[in-house]
Amino acid sequence: MKLTLLIIFILLFSFSFSQNISKTFGGTQNDKGEALYECANNDILIGGITTSFGSGGEDVQISRLTPAGTIIWSKAYGLTGDEQVYPIGIIETNNGDILCSFRTTSLSQGRTGVIMRLNSLGDIIW
Repeated sequence: MKLTLLIIFILLFSFSFSQNISKTFGGTQNDKGEALYECANNDILIGGITTSFGSGGEDVQISRLTPAGTIIWSKAYGLTGDEQVYPIGIIETNNGDILCSFRTTSLSQGRTGVIMRLNSLGDIIW
C-alpha cells in the first residue's frame, strides 16, 4: 500500500512539475523555432519561420524572452516572397544589437542571403 501511494505521489508531482516548465509560442498557422541564443543579460532570443505573422508566405520571426520565458517582444520580418531560415543565424553583439542571417526568395528568382542588424528592441538598423 505504501509503495502504491509513493508511486502515485511521484507521478502526480512529475506531471504537475512538467506542466509548469513548458511554454508554447506561435500563432494559428505554421511556426517553427530554428535557433536559440542566450544574451549577456540572460534574455533568450528565438529565431525561426512563421506563416502566422508577417507579410505573406514564410517570414522570419525573432522573439526576445525574459529568463522566465515571458515575451518581451516578438516581430516578423519579410517581404512578399518566402524567407527561409535554413539555417538561421542569430547572435547578440557586444553593444546589445542582434545580428540575424537567413535566405530569401523575395529579392531574386533564386535564394539570396540576407544579414540584418536589429537594435535590442527588434527594430531594423540595416
